[in-house]
Amino acid sequence: MADGSLVNLFDPYAVRAQFPIMSRTVNGQPLVYLDNAASAQKPRAVIDALVATMEGGYANVHRGLHTL
Repeated sequence: MADGSLVNLFDPYAVRAQFPIMSRTVNGQPLVYLDNAASAQKPRAVIDALVATMEGGYANVHRGLHTL
């Protein structure tokens, strides 16, 4: 909008807070992670979903369906 009433909805600090590794410091400075081609960092929601799957529903692929 030309009148400047459009609020910036992107909060980089809120996004950064979703990634546990981003709370680290390196040499006293906040971590900046730019390499994501093969090793993208995971947000807390993804880590929690992976842990829940491994703790309660993990099974061999194509081996059938079992109630655990």
